[in-house]
Amino acid sequence: MTGMRAATNAPSSLRTQGPIRRGPRKGRAGDGFASTMYGSGYGSLRSQGRQPYGLRMYYVYILASRRHGTLYIGVTNSLAKRMEQHRNGEGSSFVKTYGVYRLVYVEVFERADEAIAREKQLKRWKRDWKIELIERENLEWRDLSDLIV
Repeated sequence: MTGMRAATNAPSSLRTQGPIRRGPRKGRAGDGFASTMYGSGYGSLRSQGRQPYGLRMYYVYILASRRHGTLYIGVTNSLAKRMEQHRNGEGSSFVKTYGVYRLVYVEVFERADEAIAREKQLKRWKRDWKIELIERENLEWRDLSDLIV
């Protein structure tokens, strides 16, 4: 059957790597991680504009041209501003060339070095792993830009 994976007890290649978490992870003091895109608390997308004074958040995000289309992974400290830049054709020439404007996945971090490390990790992943990561949180590949306040 096309598009169907045979049911086996063997773990997928993605799960043997271990970096994907099931569900949002709640941040702990000092671990640098706030939440995934649907997580609650000060790290969620809805609270981006209402961060405690002096607390800067860092976002690792994935853009897509369409469902299972071209993917772009980036990191920023202002997701709303960065999305506006992408849509205006500023910043990444890759995004402009390939029409990659749909925000399909976001992770939120408290520390820039951890966000950058995660971005690099995701960029090294196989395409199938990235698609599985996106679909665990956003099965319909809905544009999440409307969640940015």
